[in-house]
Amino acid sequence: MELAVFSTDPRGQAHDLLAIPVLQDDPAASVARALEGAPYAGAALAAVKSGDFLGKAKDLAIVYPSGDGAPRRLALVGLGKREKIDLEGVRRAVGTVVRRARAIRSSDVSFLATPEIAHAGTAYGLARAALDAALLAAYEYETYKTKEKDDADRPPAEVRRFRLHAPGLDPRAVAEAARVAAALVPAMRTARDLGNLPPNDCPPRVFADRARAVAAEVGLACDILGPERMESLGMGAFLGVACGSDEPPRLIVLDHRPPGTTVSTPPLAVIGKGITFDTGGISIKPADKMEEMKFDKCGGCATVGILEAAARLGLPQRIVGFIAASENMPSGKAQRPGDIRRAMNGTTIEIINTDAEGRLVLADTLAYAVRDYKPAAIVDMATLTGACVVALGKCAAGLFANDEALSREVVSLADATGERVWPLPTWADYEELIKSPVADIKNSGGREGGAISAALFLKRFVDTTPWVHLDIAGVAWTTEERPYHAKGATGFGVRLVTEWLRGRAGLAVA
Repeated sequence: MELAVFSTDPRGQAHDLLAIPVLQDDPAASVARALEGAPYAGAALAAVKSGDFLGKAKDLAIVYPSGDGAPRRLALVGLGKREKIDLEGVRRAVGTVVRRARAIRSSDVSFLATPEIAHAGTAYGLARAALDAALLAAYEYETYKTKEKDDADRPPAEVRRFRLHAPGLDPRAVAEAARVAAALVPAMRTARDLGNLPPNDCPPRVFADRARAVAAEVGLACDILGPERMESLGMGAFLGVACGSDEPPRLIVLDHRPPGTTVSTPPLAVIGKGITFDTGGISIKPADKMEEMKFDKCGGCATVGILEAAARLGLPQRIVGFIAASENMPSGKAQRPGDIRRAMNGTTIEIINTDAEGRLVLADTLAYAVRDYKPAAIVDMATLTGACVVALGKCAAGLFANDEALSREVVSLADATGERVWPLPTWADYEELIKSPVADIKNSGGREGGAISAALFLKRFVDTTPWVHLDIAGVAWTTEERPYHAKGATGFGVRLVTEWLRGRAGLAVA
């Protein structure tokens, strides 16, 4: 999708579809202000006065005005009540418009940022909210669809261009928002395409090949560790997960080294769980919804997207991404409950549940990143626990940290980027849950406090490095259509972590 921003008023210009956000408090006044002086304002006001359009959040009406300078289509999209408008409301309004544009086969969408939404955030934040929602809503994963449809059931058109008209906003802030969003267009597509790939077409070796191709395209250094190197490093926890599969594991390392940095420059580290398919292993999952376990790689997919975005944006600091890619399969070679594995840092782990595999691959990945790269800070993302979904549902990721300042940095950007997180405790009391009578720790603390005990397991492998863990199990994919998300992988984490990296580079965020 092409993104464009203008500080001009869109009235009197040619548009295939021009969208006007409208307040529920007084929709007629809202429309009149937005279209003052436009000869086609009467058609829009007629739709409001008919009572067919009330301006409620996500309400949408398409009007077909006539006359000189009239857009081919005029979309009225509801914002809800003035006091409730926030950046998420802006995202939902834009997403509603873009998804309807696809349905009516409009490939060119213009959106007017009216004064009604000006108080929802900064100029940069407002522009980012609108542009991000447009690129997210325009996405559909149709790689494997081959059936031709008749004219009455044609597939939606691709929205190829989104134009944001923001005459009242700081043009420099809006231009920077457009620059960042443009870098996120391919990065978000990378993350979502990888997440949506079926497991037969994305075993760890293919995941690694795809990441290598992205690295070559945008100028990232790429290193792929196979089982031999992993064994020489003592990654017994990681290899234990992989031993049940015929597909060998991969630890993918993507390194953004801009001018002025070297391999000895302490990086910011982004780490993602990349389980390309998770059966649960010997502790096998129920058959119901197991097909969704292709999404267990979404933390790793987001990591690839984040590194791609960092390279496209030319961020000035060194950033290294680590993707722990493996299958978790049952077989005669698979690890068993009761086995004991030794991680790279020497920690011994009693295997209680082979379905608690994500923390095992991340344990060795964290230890490797800390020992060999000495990062200034770490953010990891993982579809780690069902317990986090029980705690927070599908509206937010769980956040766990060993550093309060780093936690605040990430939390402060969550609402602004639309990728919400909620801090959960890492109190020492919960460490009792992962104590083992026969090893240093065990890989499952049971159902109670399950997301917390999983985070405390990971904490054992970061030493004193400032660290944030995001449990994205509830937000990495969606099984229902949303205003700016189609069914499937959401790419959660790309916007949030990229914005955190921009902030660390001293750039204005949110």
